[in-house]
Amino acid sequence: MEVKINKRKRNFVPENINLDSWGDIESLFLLLLEEDIHTEADAKKWIRKMNELKAVLHQEKNMRYIHFTCRTDDTDRARRYRHFCREIEPKYKREFQKLHHKLNQVPCREQMRHGEYSVYFKDVQKNRKVLHSRDLHLKVEESEAKAAYQRLTSKISISYRGETLTRHEISGYLRSPDRTVRKEIWELEAAQWMRIQDEVEDIFTRLLHLRTQLAVRTGFADYMEYLFHAQKRVDYGPQDCASFHALCRKQIVPLLKNIQEERKTKLGIGVLKPFDLFCDEDGMEPLRPFQGTGELMEKSRMVFSRIDPRFGDCFEILCRNGLMDLDSRQGKAPGSYCVNLEESGLPFIFMNATGSQQDVITFLHEAGHAFHYLAMADSSHTSLPPLEMSELAARGMEVMGVNHLDVFYNDADDTLWAGKQYFQKMIARLTGIAHINSFEQWVYTHPDHSVEDRREYWASLQHEYGGLVDYSNELVKTTYHQTSLVFEAPFYFITYAFAYAGALQLLNIYQNNKQRCVDNYWNALSLGGSEGLRNLYRAAGVEFGFPEEFVVQSIGKWT
Repeated sequence: MEVKINKRKRNFVPENINLDSWGDIESLFLLLLEEDIHTEADAKKWIRKMNELKAVLHQEKNMRYIHFTCRTDDTDRARRYRHFCREIEPKYKREFQKLHHKLNQVPCREQMRHGEYSVYFKDVQKNRKVLHSRDLHLKVEESEAKAAYQRLTSKISISYRGETLTRHEISGYLRSPDRTVRKEIWELEAAQWMRIQDEVEDIFTRLLHLRTQLAVRTGFADYMEYLFHAQKRVDYGPQDCASFHALCRKQIVPLLKNIQEERKTKLGIGVLKPFDLFCDEDGMEPLRPFQGTGELMEKSRMVFSRIDPRFGDCFEILCRNGLMDLDSRQGKAPGSYCVNLEESGLPFIFMNATGSQQDVITFLHEAGHAFHYLAMADSSHTSLPPLEMSELAARGMEVMGVNHLDVFYNDADDTLWAGKQYFQKMIARLTGIAHINSFEQWVYTHPDHSVEDRREYWASLQHEYGGLVDYSNELVKTTYHQTSLVFEAPFYFITYAFAYAGALQLLNIYQNNKQRCVDNYWNALSLGGSEGLRNLYRAAGVEFGFPEEFVVQSIGKWT
């Protein structure tokens, strides 16, 4: 993989700066701290310098993260990423706090708080509350614990019939029409997770303690309260999440059970096991929408161009600059992500494709994030969008792309089945989101629980939200070990619920007035974080929230 990045012209940070040297970096912070700011024009010029420095440092960290996750078994890459997280990042975060304090003291701050920088100043004020320089070591230790989780889980593999299979290759076998094969594969993988369960629990406990310390030391009751404040979630709170949980129990879980009951009947089985969830219920071979990532990229290019030429152009930028690593391989971190390389204004997509229909959806999702970054790359807006808007960009691209799955299939029945699968999985995902968010709320508001308490609570939620699936073994208590965001980004999953609700509204518009939908969507992406969450959703033509009747009806008609 060779990433080709043409960096923007720098006006403040030297081109030859050594980003392994804190002394070189610190000198730039000192210049900014010593600079006089008298007028609004002075302040805007100063902010541009600070943002350039921030973009350079964030891009460096993200590039090292990309290199590390693409080859977690490369000790030099791991060392470089760890060095930056431990020796450089805590120091520059401390210095940015000083700069934010300086900005809050400038004479023109009041008029700037009511103009184009209003959201920016609100963000600066909130950031000062949630992280103090004395606590930066906790963030360093948190990053190291998350990296330890990635290293440990990236080694998960099994030997099956003479082949070594990665986690993502295992998922392909779980789609086999042969139940014996599925059971063998599932049990082999389950044994690997059981083998490392104590190590994974140790990492989780360490993360829990670090996050709880951070919350308490910054004046919050618990980490959930801290995180809602840190991520500026002012449009909803934990009680709104609890209302979503109740909606799932009342309306979505019954839909899930109906789907699972039909699956049991078609498969001719009395008990639905976890290895029965991903195969074709009619006994057909799994859908194979592409062979190799080259074909995935070529067919996706057609989908993006069909939706709108702007997205086709965005995709060409990714291809031209080598901004994707899509293959599954040993030593590569599991999962998928898209990160922004801020200095260049370019995104990077990471995933582990093995040729499945879910890979198509994952790629549409990450491309939605990438197009979001590209749409706002040339914007003068200085604030990042809320997470719920970022996820609307991704889920919105999914639902628009699902209308064009015929690009991947020659058979109309396969196209219809792929679309139906998507919405059936959305039902399972919504209940899964409620499961995970309920778990996270309990974990972080009861930080003194034991490991066994945690496992028992997770298992109780599995019975509440998992429908008819029967695990019948101890693994039911630890399946959260396999969900990386539970470790790496707690309370992130709930953003998917709001994004799904918005995406279903987008889908309704897309199918009735495609151009209006796409234009509104692109406009919302281009706004970045210049508006509040509800205004960004309105710009996309949808309302923020979870309209119960609309969501249930929208999903129900596809299932």
